[in-house]
Amino acid sequence: MQIDKAIDRVNLSLRKSVYKASSTRHRSLTIRAADNAVLNVAEKPYA
Repeated sequence: MQIDKAIDRVNLSLRKSVYKASSTRHRSLTIRAADNAVLNVAEKPYA
């Protein structure tokens, strides 16, 4: 299903972001990356 693929993409993006942001210095970047991942899937759910 398309929705499952979209969710997988978000989860992968979030995992990558969390790995990159192991230090508190990058926490705001992680939050922004997570927001972007969700927005990308919301805008292009069938990509």
